[in-house]
Amino acid sequence: MIENFLQKKSVKYDIYFFFDSFTEKYGQDLVDLEEYLPKEHIDLFDQSLLNISCIYNHKIVGMPVTVDMNVLYSNKNLLEKYDKKPPKTWDELIETGKYIKEKEEELNNYVVGFNGMFSGTTLIIFLFYFTYIYYIKKIDIY
Repeated sequence: MIENFLQKKSVKYDIYFFFDSFTEKYGQDLVDLEEYLPKEHIDLFDQSLLNISCIYNHKIVGMPVTVDMNVLYSNKNLLEKYDKKPPKTWDELIETGKYIKEKEEELNNYVVGFNGMFSGTTLIIFLFYFTYIYYIKKIDIY
């Protein structure tokens, strides 16, 4: 819908709500907010956040409404049990996860690895959560 308004140069709306992933797509059709917002308002936002999500051709074309963060939790008990450090790369994460999963299955412990393929190139792997819930807390997940 936003695309239609922008293509038609519609003046029906003054403000558009869009995800920052569309800044490159819509940026050419948006105004520089530094011409409309007081500097004090813009300064409320972290400059690095603005740089990665709100700037198109050296002009601020959007303001962050929300901030998304990806978080990876580790099962400290399992890492310590197998003398492993928290992984720092995707390859280490996969290697560590496979190792712990195999070792736990040798003990007849059921470990679930979750590979969530989300939009874009985001790949998040959750491993260890169900082991904790199912075996340590004894919560029936089924």
